[in-house]
Amino acid sequence: MLHDVPGGVEKARVKAKIGVPKHAQVDKKKVMEVLSTFAGKVDEPKVVRGGLRWHSGIIAPKLGDPPPDVQIEAETSDDEDAQLTCHDEMLLAIASIRVGY
Repeated sequence: MLHDVPGGVEKARVKAKIGVPKHAQVDKKKVMEVLSTFAGKVDEPKVVRGGLRWHSGIIAPKLGDPPPDVQIEAETSDDEDAQLTCHDEMLLAIASIRVGY
């Protein structure tokens, strides 16, 4: 696709919007660094709360998780009503990448 941009990769411009549960922890400069390997100009990405966060079901008491015989009532570990939390989170980020010139 970048080959179709007038001026080629050097003239290509990339904009990204990323939805991720822990959006404040995203290193925007690192994202720009990675995207710059594909295009000449990369705008600072917009990072918003989104994506998906859930329990993997893998519980490790050695890492501070409750023992396997304890019922965990949280759908995600940031569930404010949950009595127990685990460190078995899985995260999914969703990104929209726009290429232009």
